[in-house]
Amino acid sequence: MRFLNAFIVLFCFCSTANAQLDGLFITSHYQKTDFFASVEGGFKLTDKFTTRTGLGAGIRRTFLQQRFFPQLNQAINWNVINQEKRIKFGPELSFGLSRYKITDKVTASYLTGRLGYFFCYNFNSNWAIFQTTTLAREREYLSIGSQVNYWTINGSLGVKYDWKR
Repeated sequence: MRFLNAFIVLFCFCSTANAQLDGLFITSHYQKTDFFASVEGGFKLTDKFTTRTGLGAGIRRTFLQQRFFPQLNQAINWNVINQEKRIKFGPELSFGLSRYKITDKVTASYLTGRLGYFFCYNFNSNWAIFQTTTLAREREYLSIGSQVNYWTINGSLGVKYDWKR
């Protein structure tokens, strides 16, 4: 699990190394495990491919249960419809890695792979709204040795600010 965690973190940062900054995303994301709020950096890889890398926190566990629940996210979008000034739409492949401490001796880790769509609408020169819906395969690891796999539907809604337009 430690090797997988290190690989995911390394992939998130290496995938954006030679990319052009595309904007700042503020996202609310629903998952079966929690409701996450995150900040993501968007990067343009080519004219048709964009990626987002971000860090979020689970609202219910972090604020209501007083247990910090961070999540690292990485998404790549193929913009099949790419009207640069107005609309972007296409498939999205993403994954997330999150963990939190249940007790002093038990930690839960979640690895989520998602496949769905991404829709972004620019309503003026700097601001846009976006929405994603994905089918996800989630794996829950507990530090006491058990693991559970399940399917779930996830959704995100957020705003994007592009300061270079």
